[in-house]
Amino acid sequence: MIIILKKIFLRILYASLTSTTIALLIFFIGKIFKDKLTPRFHHILWFLVLIRLLMPFAPESNLSIFNLLPGSKDSTSLEALIPSTKETEPLTKRQIDMAINKAKPDLTNINKQRHQDNNFLEDDLLKPKKSILNKKETNKFENIIGLISCAWLIGFLTMAAFLLTAAIRFKKDTKTFDKITHPKILDILNNCKKRLAINTQIELFCGKGFRSPFIFGILKPRIYLPKHILNKIDDQELSHILLHELSHYKRKDLLCNLLSTLAIMLHWFNPIVWFAMKKMRADIECACDMYVLENLQEDEFTHYGRTIIKLSSLISSSQHNKMLYAYFYEGKDQIERRIILINMFKKGSYKLSAIALIFFIALGCCTLTNAETGTNTTLKPEKNTETEQFSFDEPEKVFSTLDRAMDFIDFDFKVPDKMPTDYEFDKIFLYEEKGLASVDFTKVDVDKQIGVSILVSNNDMIKYLKEKHSDANEKVINERTIKPNIKFSEEPMNISNIQGTCLTISKDWDIKEEDLEDYRKHDTERIKVRPITKIVEKYFIWQDENIWYSIPYYCKNGDFAALSISEIPKDDIKILLSSLKYPKDIQNIEYKSRDYDRFLEIYSNKDLETAREILGFAPKFPLNLPGGFVPVSSLIRPFSETLHDNKLVEMIKMETIFQLKDKDSIQEISLNQTKDTSKYDDMIQNKYISLEYYKDPVDAKVKNNVAEKKIDVVPIMINDVKVLKYELDITNPNIISKGITKTQNYIWKQNDAVYETQFIGDTGNQQEIVRALIKTR
Repeated sequence: MIIILKKIFLRILYASLTSTTIALLIFFIGKIFKDKLTPRFHHILWFLVLIRLLMPFAPESNLSIFNLLPGSKDSTSLEALIPSTKETEPLTKRQIDMAINKAKPDLTNINKQRHQDNNFLEDDLLKPKKSILNKKETNKFENIIGLISCAWLIGFLTMAAFLLTAAIRFKKDTKTFDKITHPKILDILNNCKKRLAINTQIELFCGKGFRSPFIFGILKPRIYLPKHILNKIDDQELSHILLHELSHYKRKDLLCNLLSTLAIMLHWFNPIVWFAMKKMRADIECACDMYVLENLQEDEFTHYGRTIIKLSSLISSSQHNKMLYAYFYEGKDQIERRIILINMFKKGSYKLSAIALIFFIALGCCTLTNAETGTNTTLKPEKNTETEQFSFDEPEKVFSTLDRAMDFIDFDFKVPDKMPTDYEFDKIFLYEEKGLASVDFTKVDVDKQIGVSILVSNNDMIKYLKEKHSDANEKVINERTIKPNIKFSEEPMNISNIQGTCLTISKDWDIKEEDLEDYRKHDTERIKVRPITKIVEKYFIWQDENIWYSIPYYCKNGDFAALSISEIPKDDIKILLSSLKYPKDIQNIEYKSRDYDRFLEIYSNKDLETAREILGFAPKFPLNLPGGFVPVSSLIRPFSETLHDNKLVEMIKMETIFQLKDKDSIQEISLNQTKDTSKYDDMIQNKYISLEYYKDPVDAKVKNNVAEKKIDVVPIMINDVKVLKYELDITNPNIISKGITKTQNYIWKQNDAVYETQFIGDTGNQQEIVRALIKTR
């Protein structure tokens, strides 16, 4: 136990020493650029100290300022001062190699130094840590570290007890405070919240026993106003006070204060930490003033400054603990500084400039990293990109099996263990940014397909659906923007003994007959498109063990020509809901879609194993290609190819898209892989590729509208593999607008599989990329 305590203390001590260096650096930066730094930027600089104080570990970097300190390159850290629990430790090969390397410079002059350092190698091997300390001195040093660690723990626990007592006392005092319900004061509060775009409910209290307004509570914030001040200020002054306290909440200053309190508790023994945190809190107040002024009119600046002066005259001193809440008033010196900054304030100065951000990032790289040590100088083997782990961070994912979906969904939910007749499991869609998943089932009839979706989320489903249907519903017709009349209604609903809510959403667009003129211009004999004028949707929503569920079971939409209604039978819903279970308890349904062996979205290495089973061979999947191209998406799906003589062949392909890393560019490479060799064999035999296209894309179903186009292929040899090269015309107008009209395509056969690449844009040396793909196993 004492060894663990020593290690914790030494970690704290190291963080404290490095943070002291950063704090002194920031202090001198403030002195040098006194009139150049805004309070907000100075406050942000103190964040570097706070982060360093709370960081148990930091990465090593050659950019670290601690590389400048003497002895920073040594591999011995503070923890190395703590001996092992064993009396002796066997030397590792790495320790021996380090000792030998350290000794090499002396070997050049060994004849001169033999009488002085006859056993230099032995000394390094037997005393690799602190050879200047003998056993007695080491034991004494250990005891001192142990005593200091215990003293640190006592100080930490004492401060924790003090703060806990203060928090309990404050909680008790709040029971005597009066909640402010005066309509006029609440109107002022609401106006201030609206001005700062705050939607959180924040209550007002007043009472005795404290001398300055403050806001307290991170999760449930409340503003406390002293009675003697509330009775001596006018509405405008009250508005300024509330704006200041609300700005603390908006800027997350309460969380910052809490973290700084934790830092002081951990580093209570370091006066520089106390000084730094005091300076940071002073800069928080000034930065908060700047934020308030940014949201005031210029003619209100003077009144805001007068409010601060008036409060300073009403508050002579403050006896309350300032650890966990933010005061409007700090002290006379701080008041003078704030008044000066208010007089100097200019609109727009609260925002950080690009130069300030670059400086902050550069300083962070130098201060939040440790010095490089000798332990990191060993060579690392090159990574094998063919077997390296990867993952695609797609915001929307689709899965053919429940098991695979559960690898990505971070909450437990129930699914049906029984399905109505003729239903089957289809897919699971995951929308990670929304915290929403959709478990989809289908019922296939002769003339129509009915889909049932069970939406699951750990967020409020009613709130989500209302927000979803309130956005992006405008229609622009004949340059006239038409907004829908949206109505929401909720009523209790019970299905299969599940108590829930029926949410009805109706949308009506006021579209008139004359608005259809532009639509009629695009009418054909068979196609007449008209805008939707009315939509009604109904959702059954319920909660189970803090998880939200919903089934959209009714939809009615219509235009000027027709009205369409689709509704899932209640009996079908009852069967689904009556058998809800957690996935581990499912026995009657195999959550694997019918197209499991034909469709597969690839998100990580685990999917490549499934891809191998579907394709019948191990697919190529390089994680980078020459020119800086990396894979961004990959999937397996059926694909139809037209051979000569209009022969249609369907094959299963894996398509992987490569793009330039961290660049928004039209340049793109696609790699298709399949076990079916029909297309390649056909091209080899006929020396061309046959394509079909529609003469009139609008009337694609018109007889004799299909034409055939033959494109010559050119055989080339790359790495002793016969590759066929050809060009295709691009039909995508977005790509054509970039000046790209053709794609370059390469197809080859290798190990009984066919591979085809397509290049869009200037992708560099194409044959070099094809060569890299051929070499990929």
